[in-house]
Amino acid sequence: MARWKNGNDTPRGRPSDRSPGLVRAVLDFELDIGVVGDVDIDPAVFNDPAQGLTDSDTSSDSEKTSEYPVFSLKTENWISIQGGEFGQSLFLGTKRLSLPKEWRNPDFPFVRGLPDGTILVSDTTFDVSHEKNTWILSREGEILSHFGIGSAAVEICPLEGGLIAVAYHPLSAKKFGHRVEPQQRTAIAFFDRQGKLLTTFNHEAGRASISADNVRCMTRVSPHELIFIPEKLTSRGQDIENPVVFYHCATGRSLVFSAPLGGSEAVSVARGRDGELWVLLASPEGFEDQVIAFDPARKVSQYLGVFTGIFRGLTGFSVSQGIGLAVDSLANPVKEAAETELRPSVQLKAPWSHLSGGFISQEIVSEYNWVLANPEALPVFDSAEWTQETLRI
Repeated sequence: MARWKNGNDTPRGRPSDRSPGLVRAVLDFELDIGVVGDVDIDPAVFNDPAQGLTDSDTSSDSEKTSEYPVFSLKTENWISIQGGEFGQSLFLGTKRLSLPKEWRNPDFPFVRGLPDGTILVSDTTFDVSHEKNTWILSREGEILSHFGIGSAAVEICPLEGGLIAVAYHPLSAKKFGHRVEPQQRTAIAFFDRQGKLLTTFNHEAGRASISADNVRCMTRVSPHELIFIPEKLTSRGQDIENPVVFYHCATGRSLVFSAPLGGSEAVSVARGRDGELWVLLASPEGFEDQVIAFDPARKVSQYLGVFTGIFRGLTGFSVSQGIGLAVDSLANPVKEAAETELRPSVQLKAPWSHLSGGFISQEIVSEYNWVLANPEALPVFDSAEWTQETLRI
């Protein structure tokens, strides 16, 4: 059972003396048309997240006095789809490109930066969900490939080696009138850049007697690794309560463990000041708009704070660096995290030099936020005992 520790109950200092558990990075678009439909990091110019920071002195007075520490991100290091029902465009920073002529201006489009700098866009309009609804574009807007991924994708994560991971929630597809397709029953389907279905999670994990259904959320945590939360996961005939899965796409190996809470709307990972790995759960069941950090090795949870509008996990580690989950070195492809230490291959040089993982959040039509875990708020462990030290502000 997880031990809960609210930062406001720690013995060091008063609540007002301590750094909040979340940090808000402001990404404020100057809208040309409509609203911002979706955003992603541009890997061609944003390999190191620290390069995307603006000078802290540029923060407004209101930001400096905010309840959460705030800094700004340069919008030229992001890609976005902007517009409305009568027309949308693809933006590389402030450079505007036309979307394919078949584009139907969906309310909830996908845009993802691929490792080689090209761009994936997917049209989620119901009418085209069973057609070729996904394109890979050059940085000049040229169509490089056009294929279908099916209906009601939950998340799309481009990976190194040309793999494109697409997570599905078939129950939602059925609820909204979509036909349930074979690849949706595989939890995650892996396509190549031409849209050919190469393999699936349930096919690969089935070798270890694991199967998953109805993925709620998924986040890429390194060039070859995913973390995702399915509604249901069965391992060797047993259902895992509140399952969370690390999956290494290059080796096909999984690490499965139970979280203290189920039903998270988004998942990510972060590093504490000591480099230890924490899983971040956004809006888990019964804790709407709250962010909970969970150490899977020690079964310890930490409340980080409240932030509305969170909808997607995002990691802040460079594509070349990754976060170093040693899933591929496990003797047993599936173990409870309590039995397996998760040791990072990289350390944070300083709390702010490499941004911790977090979430993308949209509160108003032109402003997105990168909601990060403050490393100062995550407990530091010393052998069997653990204490929490906090930054006085």
